[in-house]
Amino acid sequence: MCGRYSVTHEDWSILDSWGIEVVREDSFAFSARYNMAPTQQAPVLYTTALKSPVSLGLFTWGLLPDTAYATINARAETLAQRPTFRPLLRNHRCLIPADGFYEWGKGRSPKVPHYIHMQNSAPFLMAGLHTRRTHPKTGAILRTFTIITTAANELMKNIPHDRMPAILDQATARHWLDPSTGVADALSLLQPYPAQMMQAHLVSAAVNNWRHDTPDCILPAERNT
Repeated sequence: MCGRYSVTHEDWSILDSWGIEVVREDSFAFSARYNMAPTQQAPVLYTTALKSPVSLGLFTWGLLPDTAYATINARAETLAQRPTFRPLLRNHRCLIPADGFYEWGKGRSPKVPHYIHMQNSAPFLMAGLHTRRTHPKTGAILRTFTIITTAANELMKNIPHDRMPAILDQATARHWLDPSTGVADALSLLQPYPAQMMQAHLVSAAVNNWRHDTPDCILPAERNT
């Protein structure tokens, strides 16, 4: 699964170089986050109709469709079978910007967090699904998202961990977001990202506390003194 991540780049012009023309929502305001946690608001790229511009807005992490249970991750292999996700696959695909994510190796106690990012520390895009609903009691509009996970690559297996976010490169990101991409073709894009393009290092156990959200979160553990 993916339960924490960072999004520290605030220069969204990088998306232009990826061929994704983005329109920020008027209310969009976001500062760097080093320990993004579920239930918090995060930047999300989405589109509402064929040939409509890609919008950048803030959504709450934890998909909340017509059920009372928020889902922070969705397995790529079963999206088309799960009634929660299947209706969203055609018109509610989205992309979640990040520049790293955290995982905790299985079977270790106490669990030590690892920070996984690109070799060049560049930001990347994770595949997701989003939804919009009206809160039954307050009438407020709830915009939520989930991050799609896929099988682990070799880097993740060495942590060890058996899942990772479905990271998309520039070409596949555009196809994933394009409403004209059929569901079957979209699902075929959700593959483990090449391990040789990524790296990981241990970080401080302070990351375990979601309230700890400072630049030292992503530093190698030996430098967190």
